[in-house]
Amino acid sequence: MTLGSGARYYTQIRDFATLNEDLSVQKVLQINEKLRFRLRGEFLNVLNRHQLGGVSTSVNSANFGQVTSVSGNRNVQLSARFDF
Repeated sequence: MTLGSGARYYTQIRDFATLNEDLSVQKVLQINEKLRFRLRGEFLNVLNRHQLGGVSTSVNSANFGQVTSVSGNRNVQLSARFDF
């Protein structure tokens, strides 16, 4: 980008920050020489932080300045695997 070629306004600058932490945990149990059991858990958005959005910026609107939407939920995925 050269000097003077940027947009006049950037709407993303006025949005709320996106914070998201993911965590993965795995345990492998070696039963004997040929048998192995693997247990795994994946936690997406582990701290359950929400993303605020939909801020009404129209001065004539009754909802001016109010947040009208929220997104972001915690997701958990568990898996087990047996190798033989």
